[in-house]
Amino acid sequence: MKKRGWEFMGHGTTNSESLAGLNPEREREVIRSVLNTIEQATGRKPRGWLGSGLVETYNTLDILAEEGVIYCGDWNTDDQPYPMKVKTGKLFSIPYCMEINDIPLFIRKGYTGEQYYRSVIDQFETLLADSKKQPRVMGIPLHPMITGQPLRIKYLQRAIAEMQKNDAVWFATGGEIIDAYQRAHPTG
Repeated sequence: MKKRGWEFMGHGTTNSESLAGLNPEREREVIRSVLNTIEQATGRKPRGWLGSGLVETYNTLDILAEEGVIYCGDWNTDDQPYPMKVKTGKLFSIPYCMEINDIPLFIRKGYTGEQYYRSVIDQFETLLADSKKQPRVMGIPLHPMITGQPLRIKYLQRAIAEMQKNDAVWFATGGEIIDAYQRAHPTG
C-alpha cells in the first residue's frame, strides 16, 4: 500500500476503543499516537480522520485541527465536503456513506453480493445525476475482512468497473478531494 502511494487516515487505535468518555488530554494522546504511528509506518502524516465507530467528543474536532488533520469523515450529513467550525486551523467534513457501508449491508442486513452491487450502483447513479449541478462525493466504506472475501469481492469489482466507464468520474483520495474543495472555495 505504501509503494502504491495510498493515502492513510487515522481511525483510532482499534475499532473497539472509542474516544467517548476520554478527557481532552487523554483524547489528544490517543489521536496523536495514532497519527504518529501511521506517519512512522508510511512516511506521511495522515491528513484525515475517521473515528472508531464514528464517535467523537465535544473536543475531537478542535484536537484534530490542532494536530494538523484537515478532514474528518465522522459526519454523515452531506454528499459534499464543507468547513467545520474549529478553534484553530481548518477542518473539513468529507462525505462518508453509511448507506453503502459493507458492515451494515452484509453483516446486519444479510445482503447478497448482488444486492450490495445494486445498492452501490444506485447510490452512484443518483450522485452522478446530481453532480451535473454541483460536484458530489461518493465514499464506499469497505472492510477487507468483509467485502474482500472471495464470495463478495467480485461485486465490488463489478461496481467499480461500471463507474470507471464514465469519464466524468474522478477517483480520488480524501486529501485530493479536500484540496480540490479548497481551490474551489478559497474562503472556506
